[in-house]
Amino acid sequence: MWQKEFLKKSDGLRESLGYQNYLRYRPLIGAMIDEMFVKSSSASRYWQEEIAGFEYLFDASPVLIDAFRQHCYHLTGIHSYAYRDHHARLKNKIAQKLSMFGKEKGAAGLCVPESAMLGGFGYEIKGQRYNADTLKYYENLIALNKYGVLDKLRQCSDRKVVLEIGGGWGGLAYQFKTLFPKITYVIVDLPFTLLFSSIYLSTVFPRAKILMYEKDTILEKMKDIAGIDFIFLPHYFFDDIKMKDIFLAMNTSSFQEMTTEQVRNYVHGLAGMGCEWIYSYNRDVSPNNDEISSVSSILGECYDLRPIEFDYHFNARHPLLSYMKRLSYQVKRKFIVSAESERLEYKHLLGTLKTAKR
Repeated sequence: MWQKEFLKKSDGLRESLGYQNYLRYRPLIGAMIDEMFVKSSSASRYWQEEIAGFEYLFDASPVLIDAFRQHCYHLTGIHSYAYRDHHARLKNKIAQKLSMFGKEKGAAGLCVPESAMLGGFGYEIKGQRYNADTLKYYENLIALNKYGVLDKLRQCSDRKVVLEIGGGWGGLAYQFKTLFPKITYVIVDLPFTLLFSSIYLSTVFPRAKILMYEKDTILEKMKDIAGIDFIFLPHYFFDDIKMKDIFLAMNTSSFQEMTTEQVRNYVHGLAGMGCEWIYSYNRDVSPNNDEISSVSSILGECYDLRPIEFDYHFNARHPLLSYMKRLSYQVKRKFIVSAESERLEYKHLLGTLKTAKR
């Protein structure tokens, strides 16, 4: 009986929007991957290992795609298992952080809950789903709002471009596009990870107009992007992008995973296109990547940076940092390793294009 019902479910999902989007974009992304290898444009060692873990998604069933969001742990490390009902006792931690963020200046109206589509998950709080990803992107939006970037975007009468380098599964794009539906959102990423964001965003925004990279037609199609909601581009195409009116570029948690030259190429390329603002949420260096020098110093080559501070003062996302903070409190003195701990701590940085680069 179960097998019969399962096969019936699988057959029914073959015509679902999510699976049809998967069938539509998978071959285009496969072509990008082939082109990437021809161009010898490889990822950092860190990402080469990560990519190997989710190759199975290129041979996915309708049932798997129906729960696609639950496979995004490959990019974030966040598993849906932690949010099942038998772990509901832990939801107070999410609720407390949600409440804490809500008290920050400018936070009103910026909270976008997790979508239920494609297997969306989270603890239910006031009838909505929330998880660690939800809060991370909420925090990013609050950070952007602290120096008026989002207010400036609201005041724009013409259509603006927001470009995200390393869009992951599309979580920040989902929240941003929900709040600002009239922007054109561009994601530049490794072809393998574009599989995640393209399927997710095209499904949760079923009426969105989408432009997916195709080698022979992309330059012509990008001459007029009016009315385009999402544009998906492989990382190796970045040097060929000739876009104006890039209002804001963003990167969350992946500059730290690239090489120094890769980050430098993005930063100088954005400056060359006249991108006015850049937002980074990264460590200066990652303990998992020895190919990066300092994210903030590279950003500072083209942008005047200012840190974005929250009302809560310590960002204890790294267990080593948490331990050192407790140690410093216990002995009532500054801990000796403060300089190194600062390099390992996530920072919200907002950059404005230097005058010399305008």
